[in-house]
Amino acid sequence: MEPIKYSNNINQAANNLAGIINQKSKVLEICILIVPYEMQVSLLASKKYKEIGITFEDEFLNFETQKIFISQFRKSSKSEIHYLGKIFLSQRLVHIMFIIVMIKLILITLIELDIKYLPKKFLKENYV
Repeated sequence: MEPIKYSNNINQAANNLAGIINQKSKVLEICILIVPYEMQVSLLASKKYKEIGITFEDEFLNFETQKIFISQFRKSSKSEIHYLGKIFLSQRLVHIMFIIVMIKLILITLIELDIKYLPKKFLKENYV
């Protein structure tokens, strides 16, 4: 809720993810999509929260956490990364995205176990 205050932590998390992705992207094409973690709060709601003692930086409402993370990630990795920001997804699309992410995690796990079990069509051409 305080992206500016904790920007060092956010940057470190981005560097950590970039390090992991950079290793895996030698084998698989990887694209990261960050869904909103910030509250979807109206101005009226944010005033009410502040009245009852729940505080957060104004930047929190403007998806600054994601912006800081992505900016640092792009400095550390050539993999694609995107965020949804104020775009609200339908529940069905979120489920589809979740399934895609799970499939990719399964493929990465297979690579860790033994790459010979992975169909060649999922591998980068120069890795085969």
